[in-house]
Amino acid sequence: MAAKKKQAAPAEKAAAKKARNSADVIVLGGGHNGLVAAAYLARAGIKTILLEARGELGGMALTADIDGVKAPMLAHTVGRFRPRVARDLGLAGSVRLVEPEVRSFAPHPTDGNIDHALSRSCKRSAEGAREATERQSRPPLAS
Repeated sequence: MAAKKKQAAPAEKAAAKKARNSADVIVLGGGHNGLVAAAYLARAGIKTILLEARGELGGMALTADIDGVKAPMLAHTVGRFRPRVARDLGLAGSVRLVEPEVRSFAPHPTDGNIDHALSRSCKRSAEGAREATERQSRPPLAS
């Protein structure tokens, strides 16, 4: 005959449920900033719950497949993701940061050409701003 499992008393059940459903901190949003914040808090011994409304984590750092080409959803640069964070969170060997020369650009509203680009180089960014200003100050070509 199998032994009967002892039923927990109502007070024990309530205490277990409270422990399971409580936290010192609740992080709202499972994007890259929320994930890093929650990881640091948890590593510091703070009971942390992370809540994300979407079905997957990553927020703006997600990669989408657009007609067979992988492209970032929104985040066009990871310039603020510090190597120290990767080391602290044990990601140093599994995260490869790519730093493109052009950090962001603005296409011209009518012809789609690059109107202005911000570069990793401050000097190149300033030259690009000057060139864009000169182009914008010229009268349009007659068709």
